[in-house]
Amino acid sequence: LICRQMNIPILPPDVNEGEWDFSVSNGSIRYGMSAIKSVGRPVIEAIVSERKERGKFKDFYDFIERMSGQGVNKRYIENLIKAGALDGFGVNRRQMMLGYGPILDSVSQERKDVITGQMDLFSLLSDEESAQFKTPLPNVSEYDREELLGYEREVMGIYVSGHPLE
Repeated sequence: LICRQMNIPILPPDVNEGEWDFSVSNGSIRYGMSAIKSVGRPVIEAIVSERKERGKFKDFYDFIERMSGQGVNKRYIENLIKAGALDGFGVNRRQMMLGYGPILDSVSQERKDVITGQMDLFSLLSDEESAQFKTPLPNVSEYDREELLGYEREVMGIYVSGHPLE
């Protein structure tokens, strides 16, 4: 409330900019990823470490691909989506909620194939060429405002992107 009165925007957690705790982002206060229920310190540290080592996550698929082998499971991904921590990828939360399962399964299968030494035709393609064969996200519209706020409240205990009475 005080921040709103002072015109200081409060931003949701973000896997490409956020930290464990609150941080400053271009004159705004960014919620820390520690506010997200069921996403503990080891997972957040893995996200931040991966981002520092290999750069920001390019898109939703890149995030899942890079983090799936580091303890980030379906429950974590779902809670990150609900909190808005993956909103910076240019796709809506409903698309991510409906698409993360198949993408995670695809990435897991690719890892198993690499471990067993199996090759496929896609491994011979460049990253740009193989991108067109990645599991696509469904083409659906975003949740309505009440659902988005409800999810934020569910996983963070507060409304970040607005308030139902606004």
